[in-house]
Amino acid sequence: MDKIMITGASGNIGKVLVNHLKKSYELTLVDINFYDVRPELLKGTIVKELDLTVSENWEGLLEGIDYVIHLAGNPSPNASFDDSLIEMNYKMPYYLFKEASKNENFVKRIIFASSIHAVNAYPKNVQVSVDDPVRPGDLYGVSKVYQESLASYFAFIEG
Repeated sequence: MDKIMITGASGNIGKVLVNHLKKSYELTLVDINFYDVRPELLKGTIVKELDLTVSENWEGLLEGIDYVIHLAGNPSPNASFDDSLIEMNYKMPYYLFKEASKNENFVKRIIFASSIHAVNAYPKNVQVSVDDPVRPGDLYGVSKVYQESLASYFAFIEG
């Protein structure tokens, strides 16, 4: 059975994914806390309460993991750079990709969702295509563009 780690597992999307995936996969759920998650949702999973903005917490975390679904981060389009964007949307993804690129880890794939915020500065009447350049309209969108570039760097240069 494939082993999937979900970061940000106690968030809205994380909880839906856990409910959907736990029947077919061995799940490791990681978040800073799970206080608002129903205990029955966590049953049959491995739960790790960790602050993933701390680089040391990544050491060994990916051992035995086949896939990572990375949902953790600050999703607020109103976040300022001084808010948790630096820690959660810049450092945390770097720690993930760096740890996954180590030779002793055999993570097959990291899945993370980008956001419409990476292109939301286009005029409303423009149909954006996949070939159009990024045009973020807020700092959250800028962080998503960074994460896309970081993923590319680790996939093609470090991987």
